Amino acid sequence: MLTADEVRGVVAVMPTPAKEGAERVDATDTVNLDETARLVEQLIKDGAGSIMALGTTGECATLSDEDYEKFVDCLLSTVRGRIPTFVGTTALGTQKIAQRIKFVKELGASATLLGIPMWQPATLDMAVQHYADISKAFPDFGVMVYANARAFRFPFGVDFWQGVAKKAPNGNGGEVQQPGDPQGSLGDNEP
Repeated sequence: MLTADEVRGVVAVMPTPAKEGAERVDATDTVNLDETARLVEQLIKDGAGSIMALGTTGECATLSDEDYEKFVDCLLSTVRGRIPTFVGTTALGTQKIAQRIKFVKELGASATLLGIPMWQPATLDMAVQHYADISKAFPDFGVMVYANARAFRFPFGVDFWQGVAKKAPNGNGGEVQQPGDPQGSLGDNEP
């Protein structure tokens, strides 16, 4: 399992390249896989220490299952284990998240970038339990907590991080962004 000590240098946050017309309501096959492979190779050539894909800029929650799977396959077959790769698996519910984690793990992802299920705002207990449940289901797979307060409508305060540290032992870091804080610093919420 990937550990926090193995993540070094720049973590490149990768968008998901879209094909022309991907914004149409009836669009299918929307991901530009040639551009995905080119971008991955360029990020590695430019010295990225790891890649993070399928967060909010990567459209994790909005890609069709088919486009999600094609993108992940292209991403991971291009990376070929050369650098750690965090693949977003956030979805509306925990069962879908578990299916996605199993899929990305089987294809060779180093860890997942995981937010809170995107349906109803979570309480502190619900949020911590979510990561505890995933930790229990996938004890040998790293989880980077995707702590985007704006996207998940949750504050990710010190009490959250303390709960995750106790109950989710394979939670090995977090991308943290607070409302009004585009740089992602924790400010007064620093754990």
